[in-house]
Amino acid sequence: FTSPSNTKPFQCSFTASGLVDENGQNPYIGPAGLAGYYLSAFRLPSAPMMAFIAKRSNDVYEFVGENATLQLAPNEQISFYQNDAAGSHFDNSGQFDVTYTCSEISQPTWTTNPANGHQYAAVDCGTWTQCEAQAVALGAHLVSVNDAEENAWLVSTFTPTKNYWIGLTDKD
Repeated sequence: FTSPSNTKPFQCSFTASGLVDENGQNPYIGPAGLAGYYLSAFRLPSAPMMAFIAKRSNDVYEFVGENATLQLAPNEQISFYQNDAAGSHFDNSGQFDVTYTCSEISQPTWTTNPANGHQYAAVDCGTWTQCEAQAVALGAHLVSVNDAEENAWLVSTFTPTKNYWIGLTDKD
């Protein structure tokens, strides 16, 4: 799947129907949230059904399940996989239908910090992974706070009672 635009970021919602494994059962999610015995390195959120997975060009996998919304950078390509047959989550031998709708991600209002010349914007986007994906789709990244002055400027410029994601993560 390729983003509908080569110049603007888009948000696309995907819905998959008919997701079952080769035995006609709902796909299996094993102990600790891992998908069966195929995806030992791919941790899944708690979900009643697992089969539809998105792989971004940087080899990052995102769980789609029955439906999800993904932010796509201009001209970004993603691949979709299913986990419905024994032995491999790249099997893709099953059958299901996927529908999608896409809309342009509106550009946020960017504010420049006069002390360092960097631009910042606040967006509502969900999880850390979703927020980083949206930031990348907008041509940016989540903020890396470099010193106390930058932190003070961020707190005074943006709503201090709201929680925001920053670029620092322990996911790896």
